[in-house]
Amino acid sequence: KAEPTHTDLSDDSYSSEEEDEESPLNKIQANSKGFKDFRIKSIKLHTYGKKEIEIAEQEMPGLMLLRKKTCATSGDKPLKGAKIIGCTHITAQSAVLIKTLVECGASVRWCSCNIHSTQNEVAAALAEAGYPVFGWKGETEEEFWWCIEQCIKSPSWQPNMILDDGGDATSMMMSKYPGAAKYVSGVVEESVIGIHRLYQLSKENRLPMPAINVHDSVVKTKFDNLYCCRESIIDSLKRTMGIMFGGKVVCVCGYGEVGKGCCAALKGLGAICYVTEVDPICALQACMDGFRVVKLTEIAPSLDILITAAGTKHVVSKKHFELLKNGCIVGNMGHSNQEIDMGCLKDLKREKIRPRVTHYTWPNGKKKIVLLAEGHLLNQSCSRIPSLVVSITSATQALALIELHKAPKNLYKNEVYLLPKKMDEYVATLHLPSFDAHLTELSDEQAKYLGVPKHGPFKPYYYKY
Repeated sequence: KAEPTHTDLSDDSYSSEEEDEESPLNKIQANSKGFKDFRIKSIKLHTYGKKEIEIAEQEMPGLMLLRKKTCATSGDKPLKGAKIIGCTHITAQSAVLIKTLVECGASVRWCSCNIHSTQNEVAAALAEAGYPVFGWKGETEEEFWWCIEQCIKSPSWQPNMILDDGGDATSMMMSKYPGAAKYVSGVVEESVIGIHRLYQLSKENRLPMPAINVHDSVVKTKFDNLYCCRESIIDSLKRTMGIMFGGKVVCVCGYGEVGKGCCAALKGLGAICYVTEVDPICALQACMDGFRVVKLTEIAPSLDILITAAGTKHVVSKKHFELLKNGCIVGNMGHSNQEIDMGCLKDLKREKIRPRVTHYTWPNGKKKIVLLAEGHLLNQSCSRIPSLVVSITSATQALALIELHKAPKNLYKNEVYLLPKKMDEYVATLHLPSFDAHLTELSDEQAKYLGVPKHGPFKPYYYKY
């Protein structure tokens, strides 16, 4: 058989998303051992995916060290008996997490949390290794929900934990399979939208299981949101549009950690950046960092690039689209694909220019805007996330799952919890050797003076890093 070419892979290529191809949903495939419990683009891509995973392992030192310390060295299997539904991006980095969880004793079923972010070759490698994985790049909304359902309703497998990114697996479990939800001992959530849903359910006393909020752990917020986005926003825009940033007028909607990272990167390359904010504290931070804080309606007619990073719905709506100038590039760096109101574009002429780049043209033909990834997460859809950053988040997720699984019954109530500060510090410690960093140790006298344990935690829970 002919080897698959690079155009079969999930990088930016025309042939990777042919609309007339048969949906993977309808294709029953088997790996080399006859295993068929998966739905992916093509099992033939597994060799490429295995190489991608090996590269990611080299760039995820903290997670690999956690795997070694937790499982390989001690022989302990802290996740023995855990049956985990994973609904995250299916990438080389998440494959490293999946392998870590399984080595810790868990069994898993995995699906994608985003219709554009799956690396088809990585999904193939996971399927070849015998993992039940459901996802491919370019899913329809219907296929997206079908894939999640395959992880929930397997006839011979009863899930008891959920690792979610966006809350979709948790939402389907609770709404469509409430009987199965009662067997779930805990959920770990990493997105701001998913966390918001969980807090709402907890407030209404409708949360049927304990949950750990990974999104607001210090290491996740700072590194995944700030440092990751500072690099990936540029990569995403360069890959899709190939533009120069010097002198471009840009507006970033939201100045949380994601917005801060985006603005720092764009400003560093010479872009003229504006910020919109609803929070006066974040707005003041933007001002002190040298950015003009404006309303989007004020700056929209001048914009070359518009980026959303607000974490709420319809940040960019019809009135804003009407004000944008011809050729303005619009993309979303927040988690939810609802930040850009796609409904208000449905009557415009839509033309796909290349994968994840779409023109929407006004009826008079004199104005068009460029929408990236159809409003989905820009850096996950159009570029690659730095593996080191994902290592930090993945280690946090793994520790949260272990904590919930090993906790004595009734220790955690059906509420939303933050990771203990000690765990945050442990995740950071796991990653310091890769930088050849050497921590200074407090003396007994210094620890007593500060009123903290000699080996941490070093900051109170309310400390803002």
